[in-house]
Amino acid sequence: FRGGEDFRPPQGWGGVDFNFGGGGGDFSGGVPSGFSDFFDTFFGRAGRAGQPQGGRGQARPVYEGRSPFAQDYEFDRAPREGKTHEVEITVSLEDAYNGTTKAISLESEVRAPDGSRRKDTKTYQVKIPPGTTDGTKIRLAGQGSKSIGGGASGDLLLKVQLAPHARFTVDGHDLKAAVSIAPWEAALGAKIEVPTVEGKAQLRIPPGTQSGQKFRLRERGVPSLRNPQARGDQFIEVQVTLPKVISEETKDLLKRYAQMNPENPRVAMGLE
Repeated sequence: FRGGEDFRPPQGWGGVDFNFGGGGGDFSGGVPSGFSDFFDTFFGRAGRAGQPQGGRGQARPVYEGRSPFAQDYEFDRAPREGKTHEVEITVSLEDAYNGTTKAISLESEVRAPDGSRRKDTKTYQVKIPPGTTDGTKIRLAGQGSKSIGGGASGDLLLKVQLAPHARFTVDGHDLKAAVSIAPWEAALGAKIEVPTVEGKAQLRIPPGTQSGQKFRLRERGVPSLRNPQARGDQFIEVQVTLPKVISEETKDLLKRYAQMNPENPRVAMGLE
């Protein structure tokens, strides 16, 4: 209905007299159910104040004593879980191998009551299980961002990065190490000590060992996170190292050795 136009009643209301004169509203002609039916026809039953309609997450009009033509809408909102954060932490090989509990301090930016931002440091006691490797994620439940609306707090994920080691490199659950041997040990064979994470081990070097040759120490690697009884292996690469200082007597011996063994190791490459 617009100003200046004839008012046309809704369908089914043809026998009702609508008088909008100065004397106020006059409804006659036998309205079957009263003014409430007229109101429902225009606005639907959801338009009645105090009668919310629909299920969870649906809009309902809110009048609060105002005209129904100026409606605001509310929405039912389920509590939202807080945000989960992920940070990297550095762990030594020994701690990852044996397992330990470490104090981890993390710095974050928080909002003060006056609205300003400040730095805040929080310390966590974190259990590092045996068998932790690069990329392992440790979850601290409920230590992430707070929820908005009363939901659960998010989690804090600590992604492990193994610190570089002076003797070992890590490849999954296997360990690798390089060990120097003397020329006569390589030529004649020997039993030598090699390092492991747990201490020292004996390794037999067979006669004629070449520089760069690799030997396996079974089950001397990092334990499995899921099965602590299972372990990776450790690989030892031997490197033949010449003495820095050679005496005249040693030189004579090497010359005699060369005369007795004129083998050229570059023949396979077509070189002299």
